Amino acid sequence: MGLMSTSLRNFAYWANSVATNDPTKQARYAGLMHAMPQAGLCIAFGVETTKPKFITQAIPYLIVTLLSIACCFVGVKYYMPETLYGLEESVIVPVAAAEKLGLPARDEPAGFVGEDETVLSKEKEMGTTSAVAAVHEGR
Repeated sequence: MGLMSTSLRNFAYWANSVATNDPTKQARYAGLMHAMPQAGLCIAFGVETTKPKFITQAIPYLIVTLLSIACCFVGVKYYMPETLYGLEESVIVPVAAAEKLGLPARDEPAGFVGEDETVLSKEKEMGTTSAVAAVHEGR
């Protein structure tokens, strides 16, 4: 059972990594992935307080695990496209992938403002200067 649990968790992490290329969504998915085992642990401690027999614990665990494996495979087979490049606006498509897929290559996603530009605009509003401004001015 330990090998099945570990294999399923690794498969879920892989599915999480290919579900989106957007770093914001990936961070949310990763947080959810870390929360699920903790929720399962809470349930396990609650079940353990009733002192059930091992077989009473093992059968539902095995059924839920097999169902989750089946759901994962169905999800990957029918709902995950070959690539998500071009479908997500906030993702920078690598030049090689853009050429291969026939997509226009961009250096930055639409509406993206780099960290330096954000710092400089805030400083301009406040009338201050920092190391970032000094670097941009060539000091």
